[in-house]
Amino acid sequence: MSNEEAIERLLRQYRELVSKLNQLNEAINEVGTDSEDMYPGHDEGQEFQAKMVRYQIYMEQIRIIREELRRLGYKKAL
Repeated sequence: MSNEEAIERLLRQYRELVSKLNQLNEAINEVGTDSEDMYPGHDEGQEFQAKMVRYQIYMEQIRIIREELRRLGYKKAL
């Protein structure tokens, strides 16, 4: 795979992850951040915590993709 093809593939993955992250952010905002909602025994608290874990995973994947793009010589801002 050429650098250009690898960059295009990574950019597609990046855009998909950013889209998922934005959707997840909206869902997190809907759940709320009241201390009652974040209590681990509370259903909404568990839902909130699960969404926060996914958020962290998406952010890490985005960081890895950015690093790989830089390694491949991609210069544009993301």
